[in-house]
Amino acid sequence: MIEAIKNFLFVQLEPYELEKRFRSGRLSQDRTQIIIVMILTLVIIAGFLGLEISSLQTNADYFLSIPIRIVALTVSFVALWIIHRQPSVRVIDRVTFVWGLVIVIHMLYIHLTRPYDYVPLIVWDILVISGIYFVIPLPLQHQISVSILLSMGSGVIWLLNGISLSSLYDRIAVLAAYIVINIYGIFISRQHHQSRRQVFVFLEREITARQELSARTVELEKMQERLRLLAMTDPLTGIGNRRHFMREISIEFERTKRYGRPLSLMIIDLDNLKEINDTNGHKAGDEALKSFAKVCLSELRATDLFARYGGDEFIALLVQTGQEGARETAERLRVAIEGSEVHVDGKTITLTASIGLTATTGDISSVKELIEIADNALYKAKQGGRNQIVVG
Repeated sequence: MIEAIKNFLFVQLEPYELEKRFRSGRLSQDRTQIIIVMILTLVIIAGFLGLEISSLQTNADYFLSIPIRIVALTVSFVALWIIHRQPSVRVIDRVTFVWGLVIVIHMLYIHLTRPYDYVPLIVWDILVISGIYFVIPLPLQHQISVSILLSMGSGVIWLLNGISLSSLYDRIAVLAAYIVINIYGIFISRQHHQSRRQVFVFLEREITARQELSARTVELEKMQERLRLLAMTDPLTGIGNRRHFMREISIEFERTKRYGRPLSLMIIDLDNLKEINDTNGHKAGDEALKSFAKVCLSELRATDLFARYGGDEFIALLVQTGQEGARETAERLRVAIEGSEVHVDGKTITLTASIGLTATTGDISSVKELIEIADNALYKAKQGGRNQIVVG
């Protein structure tokens, strides 16, 4: 029974961390709502205080109401100041709860000192209880505590006050009004608390779903980029492959034709790869190819396009480079390769390369023609004894 009542009164999300996020997320709106209610309460109390001070000459009974009105105003000002500056949900709840108790005690004091005003005071009780349940965003157990205090206190005052409520019918009607407004307020307020939390949960799930979708989209984009790079990369040497090179050279060739810029092409062949594989094994051949690619990359510019064209042939596109500049680069590259060595299983393998070179001229009309000229030059270099450069 006690556990059921506790579950009914403490409307919150499970786990408690979710409830804390809910209250923190609602803090700004709830605080604004509480501040508005407090300001309205201040205005109402100040209005009554002004009326009572102005009525003292004709009705001295109002004198007893003035001190408690002043106390209620003071407490309201202090509570308003604290809540305006306080970022903590727990502190705001406690301050609002204490402020509500002070306002209720202030109202009960007015009831005791002015029993003849029971009709308007009961109406004010009903309005205040409704406001506690439907307007002030306190936890349900705090709302019930403040409302029951006002209901029981007022009910006892009016029951004991035989002058104002002389008939049994009047007393039953007053008690029924307090009971009904509390029962109605409790259930409606509880529904409101639950609906606010359900909306929060839906929003949390939507945010989580969006984050998961965004993360999956990013992961998919990364995977697509990896696949694209794999499709454009030679797996052994890590440089671009033939497909990647052909796409890029087409773009650069059209740019060269449009702006009349120089362009040179080298096809570089690693000499004697078959003999290296036959004599030392394919592992040695693979190491020779990787070392060869590293040497070439170190001698070429970052703006040059370098790729594995197939087997033991590599290809380099020298942008904005004429034949003379390309010849110097090719010679520097040939010398660097000639001075390189590969060490595999205790064996030392020396490398050399043959290079076929060509540069764009007005007579070359396509990428295919450019590559064919360089390829023919490479063939002549290999036929001429390897480890040399031939310009086509």
